[in-house]
Amino acid sequence: MGNTTRPSMSEKGRKDYKQRRAEKDEWFNRRHSVGRKMAELREQAGLTQLQLANILDVTSNTVSAIETGRNPVPFDRIEMFANALNVPTKDLALFLLYYWNPPLYAAIYGSNAEPELGPSRSERP
Repeated sequence: MGNTTRPSMSEKGRKDYKQRRAEKDEWFNRRHSVGRKMAELREQAGLTQLQLANILDVTSNTVSAIETGRNPVPFDRIEMFANALNVPTKDLALFLLYYWNPPLYAAIYGSNAEPELGPSRSERP
């Protein structure tokens, strides 16, 4: 049989790998941050994952996947999520844009500051 050892990675290959890994970690961290916030908003609304899933007409696995960062909030459900979680749709959309596409958010709003996301205006003290 032939030599089964893998050739060592070149310096450029190691840099490329590290860069890809860092980008993947950054993307995971952004999705995880969104998931944590979505879970927090759901809890503030007094809903279980199953209750939220029923309101949105999705499975509880879908809600769980969003809250753990495995899946993003579906674009076609942002308004439904906002209504169910009692937050303004625009605020939720801006929050998601901030995490999903920070350069676009900064280009539009001229800021890298995370947008505020909380109860809808009718629920604020």
